[in-house]
Amino acid sequence: MKSSAVVLTFPTISSYPLTVDYDISHEEMVKRCKYDKTSDGMKYFDAKDFPASHIKGTADINVELVHFNDNHLTSQEVVDKLDMMGLRPATLSELLAFGEKYSEIKHTIVALGSTWLDKYGDCCVAFLDSVYRNRPERTLHTYLWDVQWDDWDRFATVRK
Repeated sequence: MKSSAVVLTFPTISSYPLTVDYDISHEEMVKRCKYDKTSDGMKYFDAKDFPASHIKGTADINVELVHFNDNHLTSQEVVDKLDMMGLRPATLSELLAFGEKYSEIKHTIVALGSTWLDKYGDCCVAFLDSVYRNRPERTLHTYLWDVQWDDWDRFATVRK
């Protein structure tokens, strides 16, 4: 008799204290981080495409990187799981501040909390990447909301 065991996977969460100045423009934050702007099948990142943060002032937060240990989660599935965990997706401002302070983190880090529509009407999100074509390179990209994310990806989040 063959048994079929259900394997439960629990997310891994790492916490990083951070001060975010929401009044700094995205363009200025990108300059401070010295990201390369690359595309290679992905859309170019342009900070002007993303709307300014509705949050104002400076705040001390903890960005929690969540790794679900699952392949092929959609953006909406990730947001739903985060909501059940009492987390919200990080905004672009929070992602950029994180990237400036924690440049040594070597994963794809996705911020689902800020979106924009590209010229084709596709909803896009921003992500950091520290390895591009097997070369260490700090890149900032946009990618489509309507994708399935990889096991390699981490999601930047903040407690509600």
